[in-house]
Amino acid sequence: MITKEIFFENIKSLKKHIIYSVIFFIIVFVINFIFANHFIDYFTSPLLELIQKDKVKLIYTNIVEPFGIRMNLSMVGAIFFSLPFFIWQIYLFISPGLYKNEKKIITPYLLFSPILFIFGAFFVYYFIFPNAWNFFVQFSYTDNSSNSTPIEMMIVISDYLNLCIKMMIIFGLAFQLPVVINLLLRFEIITIHSLKKARKFVIVAIFIVSAVLTPPDIFSQIALAIPLILLYESSILMKRIF
Repeated sequence: MITKEIFFENIKSLKKHIIYSVIFFIIVFVINFIFANHFIDYFTSPLLELIQKDKVKLIYTNIVEPFGIRMNLSMVGAIFFSLPFFIWQIYLFISPGLYKNEKKIITPYLLFSPILFIFGAFFVYYFIFPNAWNFFVQFSYTDNSSNSTPIEMMIVISDYLNLCIKMMIIFGLAFQLPVVINLLLRFEIITIHSLKKARKFVIVAIFIVSAVLTPPDIFSQIALAIPLILLYESSILMKRIF
């Protein structure tokens, strides 16, 4: 039975962890805002490495857009870099109420979940972006020296950055699949047999979801679907081993 004293003690503890998280988030946000230009360079480099700088213009269409871009990047970056700290604070809050064996169960998930998210985000940046942008650039402008109509590429920087962030979040969340499957297996909501039986339906669903979430090119869709299938199969294999 939870007494009044225990209840208010938990509220006090929760308040402390929330304050720590907010302070940490604000500090990271301010640092990100100061170095926002470096984030813009980081996100645009996969595109600019494929195109001669005189062939493309990164533009904005609203006078407040440059400030808004820096605010958005700082916010997303603060969430991204603060995520491990947030998870740690959540664990510190709930750990006093967990048994030793429960701590052993939950700790690996708290560790591998942010690692998989970061891995998914960097997978997009270093593998998907260069190949996807290379695919789209082939259709986006023509050489002025040819007989075709000259077309100048002008990319709205906010649209481009929003697409990059969206893709990194999608892949980061998609790479949580092993964590979700393992949790469902551990709590016996599903079984190895049901995973095997549903394999062909899951693969079809993965390709459908990949087609919906990624840009409209076959490379990006396959690049999301293949890792998800491998993660699905690896989840089954790891459960069988351990």
